Amino acid sequence: MKKILKFTSLILCASLMAMFCGCSKNSEIEEQASSSGKKDYDIFIYNTDTTIGSDFREMCDEYTKRTGVIIRTVTPSEVENNFDNLRNYLSGEYPPDIFSVSSLSELSTLKNDSQIWDFSNATEESFKNVANAIPESLRLSSNTTDNFGIPYTVEGYGFLVDPKMIASIFGGDKYRKVIDDLQTCNYEEFMNFVESIKLLINYC
Repeated sequence: MKKILKFTSLILCASLMAMFCGCSKNSEIEEQASSSGKKDYDIFIYNTDTTIGSDFREMCDEYTKRTGVIIRTVTPSEVENNFDNLRNYLSGEYPPDIFSVSSLSELSTLKNDSQIWDFSNATEESFKNVANAIPESLRLSSNTTDNFGIPYTVEGYGFLVDPKMIASIFGGDKYRKVIDDLQTCNYEEFMNFVESIKLLINYC
C-alpha cells in the first residue's frame, strides 16, 4: 500500500484535474504477490482516459526511474473503453490496483462484487491522511461514511460572454449589472436568460 500511496500522491500533484481513482479490494494482497515474483510489476493501473495513454505511460516510466516502483498500465481503445471491459480485468488473476469509477451505479456494482476497497479501512497513517483530506463533496461515496476514491478530474463549466453583444441588447450602462446577475443566478434563471436571448436573435 505504501507504493500505491506514493503513486496516488503523484497523480494528485500532477493533475488535480468528477472522475475518481479507486483501489481494488485486494490491493495489499497483490503487492505481496508481486514481491514474491509472481508478477513483474508492483502496481497495475487501468487508465480510462484514452486521450492521454502515451503520456500517462511516459509519466509512469519516469516515476519508475525515480522510485524503482514498476508500474503496469492498460489504456483501452475507445471501442473497449467501457465498464464491462474494466470488470473483465478486475475478475482476472491480478486485477488493477488503481482504476477509475465514473458513476455511483458502477460503484454499487463494484461494492456488491467486493472489487473495490473502502479507504476508510486504511491502517497506514500516511494513507489515512490522504483519504481524510478529500473533501466530503468530492468523495466517491454511497453514504456519509465510506470513501472509495481520490478525485483526479474536476471539471468546471461556465459560459463566454460577448460584452459588446450584451451592451447592444441591454444598453452600455447596464452591461456590468447583467454580467453580475449572470454570475450569481441559479441554473433555471440562467437558462431563461439563454432562451430569451435566442428568441431575440431569431426575431432579429
